[in-house]
Amino acid sequence: KHSTVHTSVYSILNQTSTTMGSRRLKDWLLRPLTHISLIHNRQQCIRTLLHNPHQLELLRGSGEHLHRFPDLEKLGLKLLRSPSSVSLSDLLTLYRAVLRAQSVVTVLSAFTDNDNTNGSLEKDATGGITQIHRDLGGNVSKCNKFLALIEEVVDLQRIQETYGARNATNSGESSSSDAVAHDAYFSEHETEYFTPSSEMFRDKWVRVRPSFTPELTTLHRELQSIQASMHTEHQRVV
Repeated sequence: KHSTVHTSVYSILNQTSTTMGSRRLKDWLLRPLTHISLIHNRQQCIRTLLHNPHQLELLRGSGEHLHRFPDLEKLGLKLLRSPSSVSLSDLLTLYRAVLRAQSVVTVLSAFTDNDNTNGSLEKDATGGITQIHRDLGGNVSKCNKFLALIEEVVDLQRIQETYGARNATNSGESSSSDAVAHDAYFSEHETEYFTPSSEMFRDKWVRVRPSFTPELTTLHRELQSIQASMHTEHQRVV
């Protein structure tokens, strides 16, 4: 795409919300589907979404669920190829993606509800979306232990207090949701999994929960004491 002029089929069709979506579209154009059943299934999925603008708006528009997904393919390669280099920020990126996937499952459940109330024709039309909902929901359920582990190890409260409060101040609304706080955090610290050309954000705001071990608890209390002393001295000097 050059300015406002489209110069390729890819530029015209690329209305995707994520890096992964753009990559998949490019693969599809280079290696299009050839099996008739797969082509038919994809067309059904597209038709179903277009005929349900409310759910589509939740996914792409006001909900921004798809737009906020990281590049899980790139992150997955790092987890597989170089696990020793994985940071807390990487794990938090994956944690946030799972939370977003839960929201997508909730949106897609509306199609499953339609299947239960409408006839066989409607079930055929939404079959592809229903399968996506079933598969995605199953994969998200498998991540429950991972979510619990992150919440046990990572100090999410610090992120929520820092960025949740800032987001609530900017929006004028109260925000107690971890997901909202995480969104504010990731909006301020774009990672390489969201913008390929950007640098990895620093880990200074991501830390292990102080209560995770007795040693960390002791160190955290000592740090708080030192910070309080520094603040007192600063106030005295000023």
